[in-house]
Amino acid sequence: MNMEFFSISDAGPRPNNEDAAKAWKLDDGSIALAIADGLGGRGAGGAASKIALRYLSEHVHEFPESSERLVEVFIEIHNEIVAQQKTSHDQRFMATTLTAVFLNGKKLIGAHAGDTRAMLARGRGIKKLTSDHSEAQRLLDEGKIDKEQFLNYPRKNILDSALGAKDQPRVDALDFDLFEGDRVFVTSDGFHAKLPLRPMLDVSKKFSDPKLFVDEACNLVRKNEPDDNFSIAVAYV
Repeated sequence: MNMEFFSISDAGPRPNNEDAAKAWKLDDGSIALAIADGLGGRGAGGAASKIALRYLSEHVHEFPESSERLVEVFIEIHNEIVAQQKTSHDQRFMATTLTAVFLNGKKLIGAHAGDTRAMLARGRGIKKLTSDHSEAQRLLDEGKIDKEQFLNYPRKNILDSALGAKDQPRVDALDFDLFEGDRVFVTSDGFHAKLPLRPMLDVSKKFSDPKLFVDEACNLVRKNEPDDNFSIAVAYV
């Protein structure tokens, strides 16, 4: 089954881009999409996100045998970042979110840590495949805040899980069937905060080429005045 893909990362209004985005073809012809959003300031976040994508692409060369193996790779990335923290004073607090999905035309296998997201559009519908590992999402899930309070929550940037953070990260496994015509998106929070699910679906239905879709989607993010770096990786099945 043919798949087309594209990715882009933009600094937005900030002087430095601490996101990292990649879409690439693996040795067996399967496709990988990954977004990492670095944390830590002083450029350290950018270092962490680049470590994450470099390690992932160097250690997963073919469609993974299981999502559990990908979770193990994420923990290895966490350990690699922790080791790098000890080599530089400026990088001692660096960490990163990471969402990565691998597509072979019939299956999607992935892993997720943080508040980057994976989404799947099929026909007239679109859904999130991931749940944000954030304080706001946890409080919403626990019923301590409602949806309106969630939308206006003042600490939306506080994460419960990130690779390189002090505590052992939470990493979720992803397993989904794919069908012809599916569109898969991976985004950083700077992107999906400015282009929610429904508008993203509407734009994706207008373009059969993923690059044209990404160009238009990024134009809409810019019109909505982003306040952060923003990144997207997409594949059309």
